[in-house]
Amino acid sequence: MIKLLINLSVRNVALIDALSVEFGPHLNVVSGETGAGKSIIMGALGFALGGKASRGFIRAGEDAAAVEALFSVTNPDARENLSALGVDGCDDGLLVFRSLSAAGKSVCRINGRVVSVALLKEAAAGLVDAHNQHESHSLLDPAKHIVLLDKLCDPGIDARKERLSALFDEYRSVSAQARGAEEEATRRERRRAELRETLAEVNAAKLYPDEETELAARRERASYAERLGELIGTAVGRLSGGDGDARDRAGKALACVTEAATLDNSLEPLRERFAAMCEELTDISEELSDYYDKIDLEPGALDAIEERLSIIRALKRKYGEDVLAAAASAETELSEFEREEIGAEDNAAKKKNLEREITAECAAISAERKRSAERIAREVETSLAELGMKGARFRIAVERRAGFTRGGFDRVEFFIAPNVGGELKPLATTASGGEMSRVMLALKSVLAAADSVETLVFDEIDTGISGKTAQMAAEMMARLSRGRQILCVTHLPQIAAMADDHFLIEKKSDGGAARTTLTALEGNSSVAEVARLISGAKITESSLAAASETRRMAEIFKNSL
Repeated sequence: MIKLLINLSVRNVALIDALSVEFGPHLNVVSGETGAGKSIIMGALGFALGGKASRGFIRAGEDAAAVEALFSVTNPDARENLSALGVDGCDDGLLVFRSLSAAGKSVCRINGRVVSVALLKEAAAGLVDAHNQHESHSLLDPAKHIVLLDKLCDPGIDARKERLSALFDEYRSVSAQARGAEEEATRRERRRAELRETLAEVNAAKLYPDEETELAARRERASYAERLGELIGTAVGRLSGGDGDARDRAGKALACVTEAATLDNSLEPLRERFAAMCEELTDISEELSDYYDKIDLEPGALDAIEERLSIIRALKRKYGEDVLAAAASAETELSEFEREEIGAEDNAAKKKNLEREITAECAAISAERKRSAERIAREVETSLAELGMKGARFRIAVERRAGFTRGGFDRVEFFIAPNVGGELKPLATTASGGEMSRVMLALKSVLAAADSVETLVFDEIDTGISGKTAQMAAEMMARLSRGRQILCVTHLPQIAAMADDHFLIEKKSDGGAARTTLTALEGNSSVAEVARLISGAKITESSLAAASETRRMAEIFKNSL
């Protein structure tokens, strides 16, 4: 034994004011009259290990309840697991403490160090495996059958489920991104249509930089082009319009001045100025001619300019002051969309790869479940035969469902044919209460062979069975207790007689508030309790004799193990 519950101390829990109990390493049985509070002990242990407290958990009139459990943990792997959680100092045992105040405040300690409830649960997960009469209801819920099956599978399934869980989380993340990418793709397609429309409209307009400024100037000129033509035309005509034009007359005058300058050298500066003026006059005449040629005198020229300006103004209202910049931005955004689509394609490929990996992992897990289901069904049938259901058939159906979850793509359901030759039907709709108890005990006996948890708690799991079946259940628990510590709350004399350590729970009242006590029974006191279980409140000589014989036969059976 490497992980044992050595001591349980309870204070101010329900009907218990204070008690402390030392448990043995094998079969510990708690019995007592109905209503004495047998399940309070197991409920207190569950609370100490991180379970929820029911209403009325705190003893009436008290401010707080507290439970303390001491475990022996000697296995190096178990210690290493606890150390990984920050729990050290287990040389003298693992001491778990939890209290609950009337105000609802819970305090948890492990080896004296305050910890969270979550850490307490995680640290306690491998210490105790508790089963009660209500747990049989899990057999009534097919959705929970997969959990029971996985507990009974080869331990390697846990590693695969952890990998599947990690893949599933990644898949959900990638799927969320994919959904976002799909929504973005829809938005992007709408935006792409808008951008293409922008480019088509701007490109069709064939704008060029500063065109609007140039057109505005042209429009201004075109608005008075006719008068400009008259004025500039007359000026050009007078400068260079024939024999009497200004340039000709100026040229003839320059010739006279030039000749005069040869006669009088003092006229040379004047001649130079005159020559420059004539040259400037020629340039002015030519520029005026060019200007005249550019004046829009054609009919409709102004209308054409206004139409072009109207197009530009409409584009500016739609795309902003810088239409060409808007078109360039549209081209850039379209290019970015292409890169985003490549990213979306990569994400889609990643999702498909994850789907393949998940499907492969689910298939491997499913194969392990199916292999284990066949083995477990045979072992459960063997155990059921030992529990008085000889000939009963038990099957675990493992079927694929659509899609997958963190636990795989299987749907699991237990089927049973309680009687020889009967048809296999869903356990949830076929088995009686007593059969349910026996199926649960059979499952737990199979589980115990592979489970690393060494303390099993059975809280009135024997409901609905009696007689020979009860004896078989007692023998099965005795066999289990040779390799496991078992704590069993029972009302069956056969199981009580099989106890290695027997405890009597009683409800007493000294005229004040009722309280529950727990007493270790030995020898005759244990026989007397077995007799009470056999005959009821009135213990007779015959019931004592039967109890003594039952105890004797139980010792013989245990010695044979």
